[in-house]
Amino acid sequence: MSEPDSYTSHNFSAVNEQIREIAAREKARTTAYRLESYRTAFMYAGATVLIIGLLALLLSWSYRLINAPYPEEVITVVKPEIIEKEVIKVVQVPVEKSVYDQTSTSYQGPQDSSSPQSNQSSSGQTAIVTNYHTFKTVDADEFSSSGFTSVVTGWRYADSNNDYPEYQFCYFNIRSGGKATTTRVNLADIEGTEFNSLIDSSLAREVSISQATLRRAEKKCEWAGS
Repeated sequence: MSEPDSYTSHNFSAVNEQIREIAAREKARTTAYRLESYRTAFMYAGATVLIIGLLALLLSWSYRLINAPYPEEVITVVKPEIIEKEVIKVVQVPVEKSVYDQTSTSYQGPQDSSSPQSNQSSSGQTAIVTNYHTFKTVDADEFSSSGFTSVVTGWRYADSNNDYPEYQFCYFNIRSGGKATTTRVNLADIEGTEFNSLIDSSLAREVSISQATLRRAEKKCEWAGS
């Protein structure tokens, strides 16, 4: 069989171009429909949220109207209460008295020890001899910042015939909180020949004075025989 000498070809490019245009147009239309669907869905969702919010607001407002009126909240301001406690140390001061107690309570003065009847009263009764005290005060202005300006030493004698005290004590008076009253602070004492210092940390805390200052004040004491 012999091959043909000629053949005819057809150009379908125009048809193919039209098909591509139709496909692109349909795709664009489909995309537009999808976007329109999304917008509509968002609008419905927003409307739903708005409606739910309005319903919640209406319900809360209705609940408030039903339960009104509400009691007002009372705010109480509590101020701290400052309690000042004053501790006052009460110290009994020995009575400074030297008498021969006879029939009356008036002071008759010491009897003449050289007389063998010095211990007998005019009525023949034996006189009672009480002990007596002497006091020596030393100015101590250096302690004015601590609340006292003098140190007192007391000597107690068994009777007027003794030359040496049987008991000695040393103290100072400190003012309490700017008031007119004073508090006695005992520093040391000597009973017979035994020295006893009363200064310790407890005393220092009680009077708010350091132990070193109390020791320096103790050196101002006027002991017998020193």
